[in-house]
Amino acid sequence: MELAATCRSAHRSSRLNRGLQATLTDNAPMESFFHTLKVELVHQCQWATQAEARQALFGYIEGYYNRHRMHSALGYLTPEQAEQRMIG
Repeated sequence: MELAATCRSAHRSSRLNRGLQATLTDNAPMESFFHTLKVELVHQCQWATQAEARQALFGYIEGYYNRHRMHSALGYLTPEQAEQRMIG
């Protein structure tokens, strides 16, 4: 199973779990995340096994996306910089 298929499956699950009353923007953060994931990782690499794909996905999310990538929602700071500002 390739990583893109895994992402599509997770994306579909996120749509199903939104709840009954939805607005057009409910899924915007997930749509943005999956777009970024595809552009920055999925379309750049190929993996021989699903285990390799999972490891790459985990490394991207935990090692880069959640720690070092600048986020527009945080004023173009990394999550670590935003946290440091909050702490003082």
